Amino acid sequence: MKSQDPPIYRASYELSLAILRYAQDLPEKYQKSFALILENKLIEMQDLIYRINESENKSEAIYQVLGKAYFIRMAIRLFLDLRIMKTETNMIFNLKIEDLISQLSSWRKSLKEL
Repeated sequence: MKSQDPPIYRASYELSLAILRYAQDLPEKYQKSFALILENKLIEMQDLIYRINESENKSEAIYQVLGKAYFIRMAIRLFLDLRIMKTETNMIFNLKIEDLISQLSSWRKSLKEL
């Protein structure tokens, strides 16, 4: 990531990178299920974020990204409940997800005010 990239790009990229690194170390029985689904959602989310500015309906595009972010938050919660993630790690990821959701929500709200 470049330092001049918008904060939303930086936040989503850092979240994706942190979770993808974590997913590499998941127990083998979760590698082909949870990890793969999570990787796909993260990549889809990144792609959608980069395409928002090109979208004719930015509010709908942001809504789709929010859906991916909420799914990722739910998956991270499952990792905690299944005891394959430490509480501290879960808190770090949740702070990153909340930062991203906050930025997306603010962006969507600003579009409605135009």
